[in-house]
Amino acid sequence: MKDGKLIGRDKFIWGINGHHRGYKAYPEIFFEEQLKISAELGCKMYRFNYNPGTSDEYEYLDRVVYLTACYGMELMLVFDDPAIDTATAESRFKTVASRYDGKKGYGFVRYFQMFNETDAMVLNQGANGSGEPDINMDEFNAWVSKYKAGSKGLREGNPDCKIIINSNWIRQGWYTLLKKADVDFDIVGVDWYARWSLEQGYWSSSPGCMGDPKKLLKWLLDLFPEKQFMFCEVNLGDPGCVGNDPDADENDTESLPRLLEDIYTCDNYNKRIIGAIIYELLNQSSFETIGAVEREARFGLVETSNYGVIGEKKPIYGIIQQMWGGSSAQKSTPIGFEKITARGVVDNV
Repeated sequence: MKDGKLIGRDKFIWGINGHHRGYKAYPEIFFEEQLKISAELGCKMYRFNYNPGTSDEYEYLDRVVYLTACYGMELMLVFDDPAIDTATAESRFKTVASRYDGKKGYGFVRYFQMFNETDAMVLNQGANGSGEPDINMDEFNAWVSKYKAGSKGLREGNPDCKIIINSNWIRQGWYTLLKKADVDFDIVGVDWYARWSLEQGYWSSSPGCMGDPKKLLKWLLDLFPEKQFMFCEVNLGDPGCVGNDPDADENDTESLPRLLEDIYTCDNYNKRIIGAIIYELLNQSSFETIGAVEREARFGLVETSNYGVIGEKKPIYGIIQQMWGGSSAQKSTPIGFEKITARGVVDNV
């Protein structure tokens, strides 16, 4: 495979998903190592979920923003607390956006995702969201109120930020209602999990697999002609697509590279698809110790212990690194972090 096969397109961003220190696979002590192997993969964005409230939590996030910049990546901050009320959403989002507006010495965060996959939370029983009647309107309207409050806070905190709303499926009913609701946001985020069928030579459309992005995205791009698009989570579809093999994720080195290439080349709409982010960096291996096999136990590109000790890179890591033109990462000292560096120790989150 040609080195750097999927680089060179202006302003297209490749990234990786990580998690905050509350996840066993992502402890604070190894955070800088997590960022280093992300940068060496060829990433330019690190997607990170966190909902700060206390002074300690803000100091932790300060160091996350700083170290991400040290390794040449932008941070996408995901506010994923589903229990937050509208007033708190507005005030918290404004506080965070203002703190990281690039003018106060805490660095700059451009990308904020409001909540996560709420399309799956508003379906009527047994429905799939393909039409508006599939959507529970009371629940949908409650989320719209949170979205509008959150976007108001983000715009007031930092008018230069980019706001993302994502989904975990192409639910036409949900997207149509979102369009009608006139929520203020910039980027349509799509989480895409698919698997290539080697036997049939096409993208599987079995339950748990989203199919061919080149075919399915056109409707969504047409619905939001003024928006940019980003694949916020990308990985393999349900192993059931290939016979419910629990080792399918580990052994399939064909589907994810093919999916990344299709994403990179499928946009004929003035390059409105601006990036894709693999879910995720590390195996969350502790999930396998609590009963049924969890997909996130094996989604990672890199092995870990149950307590976050980083292990070997999987073969798929090297394949993607080659496609993205990744190499050894050098830590730099970014500008605009005077408030953080003034504290002294910032290298260990």
